[in-house]
Amino acid sequence: MGYLKGQNSPLLLLNNSCWNWLSACFNKITNQYDFSSPNVLQKAESILVQNLQGNKIKYGEIKDLYLSRIHKNINDILIQSLIKNTKKYLLPIKKHIIKITF
Repeated sequence: MGYLKGQNSPLLLLNNSCWNWLSACFNKITNQYDFSSPNVLQKAESILVQNLQGNKIKYGEIKDLYLSRIHKNINDILIQSLIKNTKKYLLPIKKHIIKITF
């Protein structure tokens, strides 16, 4: 499904930013993802934005030439699209990886 959708319009799924957002939502004590706690979601979104923007040491993913043609700046539409696609495509992969390592 994602492959076909990506053929018609860009599928926003950024490796570094999305994996870090997903990792920030993981509770190591309960070994589960927390997508309902406002504190966790705020921290995770902050990490997502930091990875998109980058800093002096680390290149931000929003500065990628391909992505900058689609989204010129970071806004709520971009963030919500990344979160939606992360839950749909990367979460099953991450859950499978966790099962293997534990």
